[in-house]
Parts: sequence; C-alpha cells; structure tokens
Amino acid sequence: ISFLVTGGWALVTCCPWDTYLLRGLALWLFAGFWSYCLSIHSTINPGIPKALFNKLRAIAFVIVQTFKMTAYVQGLIITRFRPSRIALIVLGTGFVIDLCNA
Repeated sequence: ISFLVTGGWALVTCCPWDTYLLRGLALWLFAGFWSYCLSIHSTINPGIPKALFNKLRAIAFVIVQTFKMTAYVQGLIITRFRPSRIALIVLGTGFVIDLCNA
C-alpha cells in the first residue's frame, strides 16, 4: 500500500519536490525494510526461539519508528514548520497510514 500511495503522491504536480521531501520519502519507505527482513528471517528459520523472535521484533519496531519519525521531523525542521502544500499532503497521508498500521 505504501508504494501505491507514494505513486499517488508522484502524480501531484502542484508544487516542486524539494530535497528534504525526497529524503523523507526515502526514509519512510526504507523503514519497512527492517520488518520485512525480520519476516524473511523467521520464515527461513522457523525454529527461532520465541523469546529471541520477540526481542528482534521489538528492536525492529524501534528502528522502524525511528526512521519514520526522522522522516517527518527532518522535513518540519528544514522548513521551519512551514511545509509546502505537497509536503502537507505527503505528511498527512503518511501519518494516517502509520496510524492505521500501528
């Protein structure tokens, strides 16, 4: 779903895509990489102890949330909390997706 949404954002041409916005988008998309790696690892190694898996899942959760918060905050700091129209669209829909996934 994240890639469909980012494709929709790419269609919005009301404003230029600044570097901070592209960096934030890359961070936001890359955040899921850690969860995907954990899922692949648990599929390949189904005998992983449950306690270890839960610990790895907690670590992946922290990493994912750190990446996503960095994606949001860096854009707001760079724009001095006055983001462009496209940035507001990206931030708003990204935040809603994150809330739905939580």
